Amino acid sequence: MQIRPDALDVELKKRLPAVCLIASSEPLLLLEAAAKVRAVARAQGFVEREAFDIGVGVDFNDFRHASQSSGLFAQQRILEIRLTAAKVDPAGVEILRDYLQSPDPHAVLMVLVPELSGAVANLSWFKLCDSHGWTVSIWPPRAHEVPAWLRRRAQQLGLRLTSAAVDALSERVEGNLLAARQELEMLALLAGGADLDVDAVNALVADAARFDVFKLAEAVLLGEPLRAARILRSMRAEGDEPVPAFSWLCNQVEQTALMAEQVALGTPISLACAQAGIKEWNKQPFIKALQRGDARSWELRLCEAADLDRVLKGRGDGAPWLELERWALRCADPAAAGT
Repeated sequence: MQIRPDALDVELKKRLPAVCLIASSEPLLLLEAAAKVRAVARAQGFVEREAFDIGVGVDFNDFRHASQSSGLFAQQRILEIRLTAAKVDPAGVEILRDYLQSPDPHAVLMVLVPELSGAVANLSWFKLCDSHGWTVSIWPPRAHEVPAWLRRRAQQLGLRLTSAAVDALSERVEGNLLAARQELEMLALLAGGADLDVDAVNALVADAARFDVFKLAEAVLLGEPLRAARILRSMRAEGDEPVPAFSWLCNQVEQTALMAEQVALGTPISLACAQAGIKEWNKQPFIKALQRGDARSWELRLCEAADLDRVLKGRGDGAPWLELERWALRCADPAAAGT
């Protein structure tokens, strides 16, 4: 069953499919859609996740063994197949066919495909998934559509950009949606709801390096917990609010988690940074973070961020600054958190 990307949220509110295939050549759109399915699955009790990175020369046997290991009292889980290419060998197709004919009732199967074309939709295994569940094909915006995409994203973040500012941002990110999202979220943090023209955008980007929230993120990504703690305590002493610090740090952790997914699929760290639009002068913190923690550990930090968000908004128990510092230190040193 084909599901339109813009209808995914609505359909997920109705029901969670047993099988969901998501295909896109744009990493940001692919990973954001996958995150939506994971979030709904977790909310319904699918707390365990097993991921299988399958590429050229890697077969489906690990997935087959895992899919057959569910017992009578098995915990609900997400089985996630992350393909490095759309081509699946005949043996892999048969393993998928066997699973789909008798799916694990305690599992949701999600298949992520980093390619999208008319030819992909005609592949036998693609049709197989479509006949047993949902397929979501997400086409990236074409060059002339990027400004409109930027404008919609800006509005979602409460940013009001002039047409000239949107055009300038479009030129800066050169169609890289991961980089575009990061630029917009940084501007949303710095702008405070103001209308932004080209000069304002350029000024805010230039000022970013002088903000403590950016130094905090740098310390966390570099794995410097003591420095991160000092920055947080200094911000608190100066009367700052914890939410802006959390917002940007969470943004950077999510960016790292997205890149960690790409690295898990076999993308070299340097290339993952380039594809994410990370500037040369800012690559080292992300490289250190990706070397220090894998995709699972960064995803865990994001799950913790959801709980922290509730504390910061007064909906959960805990002291906001203290809980923020604890989370930042776990991000800076995953080994200390046992992950």
